[in-house]
Amino acid sequence: MELKEKIIDFKENLKCSMLSRTSNGEDFENKRAFIIDFSDELVLAKEIDDFIVRGFLIFPINHISKLRRNRNDIFYEKICKKEKLIEPNIKNHKIDLTSWSTVFKSISKLGFNVIVRNEYSEEDTFDIGPIIKITDKKVDINYFDSRGNLDSETTEIPWEKITLVEFDDLYINLMSKYLKKSKPEK
Repeated sequence: MELKEKIIDFKENLKCSMLSRTSNGEDFENKRAFIIDFSDELVLAKEIDDFIVRGFLIFPINHISKLRRNRNDIFYEKICKKEKLIEPNIKNHKIDLTSWSTVFKSISKLGFNVIVRNEYSEEDTFDIGPIIKITDKKVDINYFDSRGNLDSETTEIPWEKITLVEFDDLYINLMSKYLKKSKPEK
């Protein structure tokens, strides 16, 4: 079965798989997830880790190197479905997966903050915060640190520097409730 056929099958039948992603010869962190939607360019998935429902993931479809589905994944999926861990946690978020620009516009309209990652080891970045501005070439976010302090300046992230976007995740949502403006240093 070709990758695109697998993606269609996994989405339509809400199948659990271990997603392996690779780009430019570099492997990224594997994620156990359910594929929720996809376009020619991007995939929307719901991550679940040790039966803890995580957030939504968006990444380029051409980064998928493998969709593993073995007996362990099938058993894991069975438990997730019996325990109702997936269906009630797949909110009807309308995310336009046409391009990064449309993705960020959709997430912004829903009111969620994001994590934007560039997972290439030479340029590894982790930016978290509210979406401030979206253009044809980049997104600007207001980064916040691990104590909820918002930076005084925005962080510009060009589309080509994005390998993974996360939103509506427990960590992001809880931290976002306690954000505060950074105090000027004395």
